[in-house]
Amino acid sequence: MVYNIFRPLKEDERKDVIPIEGKRTRSILDIFLKELTKVKLTFQEKYRPFDFYSARIDFEEKVANKIESLRTTLNDVKRDAGIDFGDLTKYGDPSRFNFIRKDVLMEDKLLDGIRQPIKIGTRYHFKGKFKGNRISIQIPIYRKGDDANHMKSMEKWIDETYINPESVSKETIEDDKKEGDK
Repeated sequence: MVYNIFRPLKEDERKDVIPIEGKRTRSILDIFLKELTKVKLTFQEKYRPFDFYSARIDFEEKVANKIESLRTTLNDVKRDAGIDFGDLTKYGDPSRFNFIRKDVLMEDKLLDGIRQPIKIGTRYHFKGKFKGNRISIQIPIYRKGDDANHMKSMEKWIDETYINPESVSKETIEDDKKEGDK
C-alpha cells in the first residue's frame, strides 16, 4: 500500500509558506547583468568594443562600498540600500580602448579537390586602458544578399577614432603578443 506523506496545507499554514515555484527572486547582480547585457548587445550589433569586464568589476566595487557604508551607518533613517548603475554606455566609449592590430581570418576549404585558404573574416584587437583586458571583435564576410558594409564601416570607424592605427609601434604589438601567450 502506498501512503501519501504530503497533505494539503491548512489556511493558517499557507500564510507562512514561501512558494519556491513560479517567480524567482532576483538578486541585484542578476538585475545588473541583465541591464549590462542589453547595453553590450547594442555595441555588439554595431561591431564596437565594450568593456564588460571593467563594468562588472566596477559594479562589484560599488556593492562592496555600499555594504561597508550600510554596515558603518548608525542612523537607520538615512540607510539607503539602492545602488545606481549609472551610465553603462561609458564602457563602450572608444577612449577606453587602444587599437592593437587587425588580423585576417583564413580557413582551409576544399575547392575542386584542392585545399585552399579562404578569407572568412577579419578580427580587430583592442586593449582596455583601465583594467588592461583584451577585447577582440570578429567581423565575418557576408555572402550575397547580406549586409556587407560592416567591414567598411569598421575600417572607417577605426581610422576616424584611432587617427592612425598603423602608428602603433611593433614593440607594442610584440609585447601584447607575449602577454597574450602567458
